[in-house]
Amino acid sequence: MKKLKTFRLSRTVFLLYVLTGFTAFGQSFATLGLFNGSNGSAPGDVSLVQGFDGNFYGTTFSGGATNAGVIYNVSPSGTLTRLYSFCGGDNCATGDFAEGSLALAANGDFYGTNENGGNFQGGTIFRFASHGPATDFYNFCSLTNCDDGVAPNFGIIQADDGNFYGTASRGGVNGNATGTVFKIAPDGAFTLLYSFCSQPNCADGFGPQGLVQGTDGNFYGSTMFGGANRYGTAYRITRNGVFTVLHNFCGLASCAGTPSAAFIQGSDGNFYGTSSITIFKMTAAGAITKLADFCSHGSCPSGDLLSGGLIQGSDGNFYGTAQFGGANGRGTVFQMTPSGTVTTLYNFCPVAGCADGSGPIGGVVQGTDGNLYGTTSSGGINGLNCFECGTVYSVSLGLSPFVRTVPTSGKATQTINLLGQGFTGATSVTFNGLAASFTVDSDVHLAATVPAGATSGIVTVTTPGGPISTIVPFQVRP
Repeated sequence: MKKLKTFRLSRTVFLLYVLTGFTAFGQSFATLGLFNGSNGSAPGDVSLVQGFDGNFYGTTFSGGATNAGVIYNVSPSGTLTRLYSFCGGDNCATGDFAEGSLALAANGDFYGTNENGGNFQGGTIFRFASHGPATDFYNFCSLTNCDDGVAPNFGIIQADDGNFYGTASRGGVNGNATGTVFKIAPDGAFTLLYSFCSQPNCADGFGPQGLVQGTDGNFYGSTMFGGANRYGTAYRITRNGVFTVLHNFCGLASCAGTPSAAFIQGSDGNFYGTSSITIFKMTAAGAITKLADFCSHGSCPSGDLLSGGLIQGSDGNFYGTAQFGGANGRGTVFQMTPSGTVTTLYNFCPVAGCADGSGPIGGVVQGTDGNLYGTTSSGGINGLNCFECGTVYSVSLGLSPFVRTVPTSGKATQTINLLGQGFTGATSVTFNGLAASFTVDSDVHLAATVPAGATSGIVTVTTPGGPISTIVPFQVRP
């Protein structure tokens, strides 16, 4: 009986913890959703993305109707809904076992990648409208010998030209384990831009991760293997496929280590990335500066194993997650200043059973309400007995709401989507101070037309509650 009473008491603590959240290190944490298998499980290294409706969308690697993963959304208030179950099996056109974060396109649809399945069993890119079934957009191994690539497991991005760009971790014209960079037009037309190991001794690297488009219009990425030191490379590639190695990573203590996630470009124009135990900065020319070490002293107070990448928040600081380590050994959410000072914001699993979740692999995103949102790969209401269930959580930092544009660049007279808060009753929208015509679709979404003569800069919406603006300047393209 004593053991049973102890379990019931712990269960009550779990439920109170999950439903109300609590404050740690001056920050407010809340568990928003609980995966149970039916609605998905094991969200893995996938970050959430905010849609036009203000909800956050993501995928899981398993769970759902056929245990092949799901597409789901969760509201900022905590309603988790399964939207689509991947079919699994050899005849599943959309593929299965989703890997990589969803991409929100300018038309409001989401595009994602599945590592396996599809018509040729090489993985797929799928398209998903917010409340419709997923459809296949591209099937890998469509080309002879899988020259187009295999296993596109780092997601894709929509660039400023409207095309989609991404990487496949294997396949290509130089062998089955090297990988490719590709472009896909909105109508599904595929263009192979680059096959890795095109240089002697794989000096260009192989095993590519995801891409980011820089403000110069080029794409930047990294590989996990190859290069001069065999620890991977950083590279730049133009939209026409001109490839340049920028940096060769190495395994020495003074080095940044093998990159573990896609780069982001900071507000200072530099690129920021992670290895499993470091955070580093890279200039556009490829010069690397190591900013922070994780687990370098054995106790791992800020966490261990960085796999989800970074974001730069609206306050200029960087945010991310560590899968393990921290005060309880189950992972952390952390903040890093631009100079490299790391602060642990939250330690997962402070109570036995990990009702709040464990193993935050996928990093965090910042919602337009200012809060951080993320997922854990295990834990939840069933505790560690449901090891691959997981949770969705939020961390409130007290940061102000802001505006996000989709896309982040465009031309004069082009219609741009604005995501934010309190848009109902908005009285003006300006692009770098120049007034624009606009239509309010909901309290969290409006469409605005880039005015003739606009220049790159901040977009501001004047709402009944006051003006709110973008953090990242909108780039006006010629």
